[in-house]
Amino acid sequence: MKQKALSKIFAWLLCGVLWPGASHAQDAVNEGQILETLVAYDQAFLSGINLTLEATHPTTVFDISQGYSTSIVRITGDGTQLAMDCRQIKMNSPRFAPNRLEPDYEEEGNYVVNFTKNLSVYLGPDSWKTRIDQERQAVDPANAVVRATPASPLFEVRSVGHQDPKNRVFRYLLPLGRGFSDLLEKITSSTPLEDGLLRITATGSLFSPNMGEWEIILDPQSDYLIQSATFTREGSDTKATVVCDTMGGQFDGGLSLWNKGAFQLASNYDISVQLIAFSDKTDGNLLGQIEQAAQTIQENATLIDFGVLDANGKPLVLRGIGAPE
Repeated sequence: MKQKALSKIFAWLLCGVLWPGASHAQDAVNEGQILETLVAYDQAFLSGINLTLEATHPTTVFDISQGYSTSIVRITGDGTQLAMDCRQIKMNSPRFAPNRLEPDYEEEGNYVVNFTKNLSVYLGPDSWKTRIDQERQAVDPANAVVRATPASPLFEVRSVGHQDPKNRVFRYLLPLGRGFSDLLEKITSSTPLEDGLLRITATGSLFSPNMGEWEIILDPQSDYLIQSATFTREGSDTKATVVCDTMGGQFDGGLSLWNKGAFQLASNYDISVQLIAFSDKTDGNLLGQIEQAAQTIQENATLIDFGVLDANGKPLVLRGIGAPE
């Protein structure tokens, strides 16, 4: 798949259709070809991927005041399957948070922080599965952790193409300059910039049904690598931004990538990534391990299956299942 996609890209380059032309008619053609080119490069990238990166992200989306965690993220795929293993290696010391909702506190008055310790995501050809291994820490008013215990693991089953599991993986790929094409619906303008860069605007979305506009700076001469991008949701001032480190250089062993970047997924949710290693050879062992982890139900787990809905459209929820034999 990688060679087929790259051959298609190179054919377009030789025909000269990817570069803004002199006429408005030619520009319109080019804008359509730009999106097709981004799709082809992303397909080539994902057809053989094996990368390891270090990521910093909020410890829990439910309480941003708890600061940041650092995780080692491994992603591998073969064009048909894509899998991610994300393991926390350190975190800011948890803090007691006053004035939260009553269920967030124990009888003794300790504040309970729930966060993800390990995350496995398997995007397969038939279904997309997620496993979340959580930890619960009880923090007293003096900010001392008085108890830390594993929480029941959570398993989710989603239909192929669902935004939520895709978000969990691609939030780490976008800061490397790849994975944007599936978020774009139609390129509406393209403007050549200095140094051969290209500014494009496009309608699209960001891991939700909410549509908006993307503004993207890319480098046609470096494998259509994205340098920066901003998404503005329609009817709102809400923005999400991606900034790739253009001074970081590129890695061999596949298509060009930035070696670090940042993604502001929301106004109070920032992610930064540092690429450790990259290869265009799929790690079959890792792929199998993640698939198995995402579908092996552990003791006292909760399973949410969105493929099985009741009369009210609510998913099947099973709690306390998966006891080992």
